[in-house]
Amino acid sequence: MATALLNERKLNFDGKLQFAKLQEATKNLSTFDDTMPDQVAERSQDCEVLITKEMPVSAATIEQLPSTVRLICEAGTGTACMSTREVAGRMCL
Repeated sequence: MATALLNERKLNFDGKLQFAKLQEATKNLSTFDDTMPDQVAERSQDCEVLITKEMPVSAATIEQLPSTVRLICEAGTGTACMSTREVAGRMCL
């Protein structure tokens, strides 16, 4: 399953995380140090899973996602940075 980690630098701030198991589980992991809102749709092409850490994901951004995206994972606590109403309209929370 194609997966994009959209802001690795925020998640792996101290450089101690290794993503070998995630790479093994997904078979196709793309990582990006940081992603601007206007880059999300492009970096999500052919992905089923998006992983973010404290990255704002607006309704406008979610509307631009390809239909292949089935899960947006906030690798932290809460969903304050995400338009949960828009996500609920497209996929399960």
